Amino acid sequence: DPDILQLNAHEHVDQLRTLMRSIGSVIDNLENPSSVIPHIDSLGDKQVGYGVLKKDYDTAATALFWTLENGLGDQFTAADRIAWEEAFEYLASLMNHNGRQRFN
Repeated sequence: DPDILQLNAHEHVDQLRTLMRSIGSVIDNLENPSSVIPHIDSLGDKQVGYGVLKKDYDTAATALFWTLENGLGDQFTAADRIAWEEAFEYLASLMNHNGRQRFN
């Protein structure tokens, strides 16, 4: 996405690392998802300063699913995709808690 690429390289890499850590944290805590809510909510607060928009989450989701599909091939099933979509949507909703301004 050209808009995301407008960020300087350092910010772009930091955001990608943060996203991957967040996804990893959720995966590690599937048995206790409420334990990651404060962390994810805090990340949502930080995103306000970055100017992240709803479409940026859509772009990230597209990139994530492309990576999973191409990296895992036939091992990435339709059921897996649905589970990942639900998890990603849940994370995005947590980061938009209280209707933060960035999702306009």
